[in-house]
Amino acid sequence: MIVTSESGAKLLAEAYRAKWGEAAAKSILDSWYNKSHPDDPRKPSFLVVKVPSETQTQSKFKKQVRSVMSSSNESMSDMPVVEATCGTRSHHYR
Repeated sequence: MIVTSESGAKLLAEAYRAKWGEAAAKSILDSWYNKSHPDDPRKPSFLVVKVPSETQTQSKFKKQVRSVMSSSNESMSDMPVVEATCGTRSHHYR
């Protein structure tokens, strides 16, 4: 799934809030409203939501919510990975 607008990011955050809690929702909105890297010239143009896989278990997004969710009973094993893209100087997909 690709999210290309603020309203889409808010809708995705609400879905994550319902399934994985407040920390997951906050991470979605933080990804939308903030630069991925401090030296990026702009905020992301879109968010890419990917099906989780073994190679993605250490993603930046999951690291952001891991400490907050570790005290809850929610599982992150089925949480899709969200990547903020197109805010860098180079438009090559990371």
